[in-house]
Amino acid sequence: MRVLCYAQTNIGSGRDNNEDNYYCNGTFKRDAAVPVAEAAAEQEGKRLIYGVFDGMGGEANGEQAALLCAQTLHRCSSDEPFDALDFFRRANVAVCDIIAASGQVSGSTAATVHLTGNHAYCCNVGDSRIYLQRGGALQRISRDHTKYQERLDAGAAAGDADDADDSPDRHVLTQYLGMLGARQRLMPYFAAGVPLAVGDRLLLCTDGLTGKLSDSRLQAVLGTDMPLPELGQALMAQALDAGPGDNITLVLIEITALDPETTVPLPQPPVEELSQTRRFEVSAERIAEQETQRKKQARARRREWVLTVSVILAVLCAVVAALWIAVGSIPRKPPAPAPTPVQTVTPTPRPTPNAPPQVILPPMPTPDLEPELTPEPSAEPTPAPPPATTRAPEQLPG
Repeated sequence: MRVLCYAQTNIGSGRDNNEDNYYCNGTFKRDAAVPVAEAAAEQEGKRLIYGVFDGMGGEANGEQAALLCAQTLHRCSSDEPFDALDFFRRANVAVCDIIAASGQVSGSTAATVHLTGNHAYCCNVGDSRIYLQRGGALQRISRDHTKYQERLDAGAAAGDADDADDSPDRHVLTQYLGMLGARQRLMPYFAAGVPLAVGDRLLLCTDGLTGKLSDSRLQAVLGTDMPLPELGQALMAQALDAGPGDNITLVLIEITALDPETTVPLPQPPVEELSQTRRFEVSAERIAEQETQRKKQARARRREWVLTVSVILAVLCAVVAALWIAVGSIPRKPPAPAPTPVQTVTPTPRPTPNAPPQVILPPMPTPDLEPELTPEPSAEPTPAPPPATTRAPEQLPG
């Protein structure tokens, strides 16, 4: 299959940031902060995938949610076979994860077209739309997930489709990517596989375009013979001229050749009222199967999270224990003793070798001296002492 494609996302009038994104079989706005981006190419292959995403949340939240959806579709596009339900489930989980991480409200709509086997398989969540232009007929093949659409499904009078903007429930979404809570099940809607013919044009767009251009106006523009890039630029210019509004994103696809082995003749589709186009809901069995798979994967993620936390705690405990042991094995210096007061000790004299012992006698007591008497002079003469007699030494017996 061979197609021409053109895509543009525009910040629009009166907006501070562009929360939209697109996907053209591998090409998307990779920088979420870029206000305007476009792409045009001729593409060929057995399988071609396209999509548009309208982020919600304000500031950078919507930008990141839409970019995350485009990145998830890019990863899923390599799966064989491509499963649109699996993409919507994975994108919903991815957006829920960034909401849990940031703690801020976010979300995104999504509309995707999978071209294969000369058929278009369309799926959407939210109010981004998919149209098929064949000849003079424009057919909406997506379903709006809004309170307004619920009232139509319940049998309320639709009135003029061009006056739907007057409804306060037109932009109140009942389904989107990023739905949290057990009671808020993701329920994407599919159109049955639409057989394609050469010359068919598919339009994917966010509500920034459909909020400014009615279905009848889209039909008038898409029915012209302008080349695809000029046609996309004309749609964008008319939406911008309509006044301030939301971000605007569109993807146009024109079928230029089909696979010869699967080509079948197609009848001209009947012209139907645009607001009453037939829609096909995913079967209850498929939803139940997806819900069971989602619960299994949620339990697996919880087990993985618990195991990861347990391993981290075990490693931290081991590190703390090792540090405790290492610190305890380091020898510690004893505390320095308190300084001792210095005492002066008189050295004891040591005896000199071979010297006679010294005998230290105590000092002799000093006798008390009697007062010296002065003799009184005598009148009598002092007799002379007798002469000394020399005595011979006695002979001692020998």
